[in-house]
Amino acid sequence: MHEPSIFLCHYSDWNMAHFQHRFLPTLNAEDQVRFERFRHVDASHQFLIGRSLLRHALSQALQQAPESFCFSQNKNGRPELAGSSINFNVSHTEGLVAVTLAEAPLLGIDVESAQRSGSTLEIADRFFHPKETAAITAPNQEAQQRENFFRFWTLKEAYVKALGDGLQRSLQSFYFTLRQQQVDLQDEKVPGNNRATHIYQYRVADNYFCTWASIDTTNPPMAPRFYSLSQDFTASPLMLAPEYRSAPNL
Repeated sequence: MHEPSIFLCHYSDWNMAHFQHRFLPTLNAEDQVRFERFRHVDASHQFLIGRSLLRHALSQALQQAPESFCFSQNKNGRPELAGSSINFNVSHTEGLVAVTLAEAPLLGIDVESAQRSGSTLEIADRFFHPKETAAITAPNQEAQQRENFFRFWTLKEAYVKALGDGLQRSLQSFYFTLRQQQVDLQDEKVPGNNRATHIYQYRVADNYFCTWASIDTTNPPMAPRFYSLSQDFTASPLMLAPEYRSAPNL
């Protein structure tokens, strides 16, 4: 595997009863217990699709049977593929599950529905860097403000996931700026990441934002290749151009 990949499942019109009957038995015992503990149906579906999609994405990339992969955890409790240089990350939102694979040492992805409810400006005021909040609220139109919010939200989530330190990191300790299809990172805690972080942001099917991030000091940035997967995990190439990307600097 040489280039990063993103695998997408739009599951809104899937027959989930059939999918569950077919793929739930393929999960290991621990994941089956976790599946049964979900109280919300959509959350359980996202979990099942995410676990199944990961195995089938690895199967396509490495030409091995989906059930052949073994996973372990690193020191931060993050799952990883045992004995492999391939890293992965999973994200989901209502109607969409995404898995990314790459040989980058630190990797993150986040997808969000632009139709997600909630007070976006209150969240930005509370958690985002003041410069990001100012950029979000600059347009007068509410629709544009919400779009800006989800752009910054997926940027921050993907970067934090790539860092691997989760909620230990304040979302105000770094910020992004967007200008002329370019995204720039300013990390006040780890300034070396400003140049080592490769970011690509996409709009998927009009209603979703997808941000991909990797932190890699040795390899030049490479845009991920997209695949859309059907309910039986048949993969079809998907051509998407990034709306924003980090500046090539290696």
